[in-house]
Amino acid sequence: MSILKYNGKTVTYSNKILTNNTFFEDVKIFIQDNSINSLYYDTSWSPFTSTKLAFLHGFIKVENYIYATTRSAPLKLLKINVDDFNNYSILEFTGTADFDTIYSGIDKIIYSSTRNRIYGVFSDNFTSAYDKKITVIEINPITLAYSIVINETLTPYSGFGPQITCDSSYLYVTTSAGFSTDAIFKYNLSNFAYVSKINIGNSTEVLHSTVRDPYSKYIYTAEYSYGSSADLFKIDTETMLYDSSLSIPSPGLTDEFAITENHLFIGVEDSTRRIYKIDKNNLSSYSYITLSSEVTPCYGLTYDGTWIWGTYATVPGKLLRMNPNDMSYIVYDLDSSINNINGFINDNNRIFLTSWEHPAKLSKLKKSKYL
Repeated sequence: MSILKYNGKTVTYSNKILTNNTFFEDVKIFIQDNSINSLYYDTSWSPFTSTKLAFLHGFIKVENYIYATTRSAPLKLLKINVDDFNNYSILEFTGTADFDTIYSGIDKIIYSSTRNRIYGVFSDNFTSAYDKKITVIEINPITLAYSIVINETLTPYSGFGPQITCDSSYLYVTTSAGFSTDAIFKYNLSNFAYVSKINIGNSTEVLHSTVRDPYSKYIYTAEYSYGSSADLFKIDTETMLYDSSLSIPSPGLTDEFAITENHLFIGVEDSTRRIYKIDKNNLSSYSYITLSSEVTPCYGLTYDGTWIWGTYATVPGKLLRMNPNDMSYIVYDLDSSINNINGFINDNNRIFLTSWEHPAKLSKLKKSKYL
């Protein structure tokens, strides 16, 4: 066992060779020219130089690994050990014209504990006269072996930025092309057979988010509008029929929102700078707060069982922590190297963030610093 001392702080390690960007559980030691350069909690990490590995969008944690997908071509998936960021793998989806030219990203990935598999839906980059496919990929989280399990042409559906979610029995895929209508498609998770669909929206909006309620049988999908308002829809997954809907007076509803036992919390990517709190049992009952002008745009809200966390694509990046009961909040300015925050994941001790940048960047924070 060895001991390093720096500015009165002690870091222990077990005969480990320290290299650039070596990470420990709570701190980062940055080694440069064989000397300790800095010791601090907020750290950003990007060993990549290619702009083709860029704009991380899909973002989940399974066991001790983070998985992130790019919105860049050729498409890539990163698998990163949360305890050692230098332990990572890159899966590149290549070898077909579809992967190389038609698809521009995997906007969202999800994990099915029922099947122990990761699922993602490909974005169309609007080539090939609006390639109207729903293409879902299944990935083994251990080996990263993958296969396409759904590949259907369903004119006039699909488009840029489709969404995906699941329960224990079904996959739900939301198209977002903004054609005459978009839709949510329901597929059997055991054999990927088509079950049913519900048409939603109109030609002036795109469906920007689809989230399953962990407390009930409902899923929620929200629009990104090109007008002055956007709609939120509550769907019964058993019947695939509308339960209710709400017109929200902000057009840019973000693609990740938080769900508590009784409420939805939705941020916005537009200049209204609001966070909405919506009663799940009565969508027309809602309230909102308006943030200051420098806290925008919001790229997602997450509920960790106690707090609502919000990520903001600012320079430097900003992290919001909100009390879900009274909507009181604190906004934290992050380290100057952590900008344009997009994805958020946390465990008991740490927060992991992606930056909407190229090359790809991932950051790791000590959670207690923001409590």
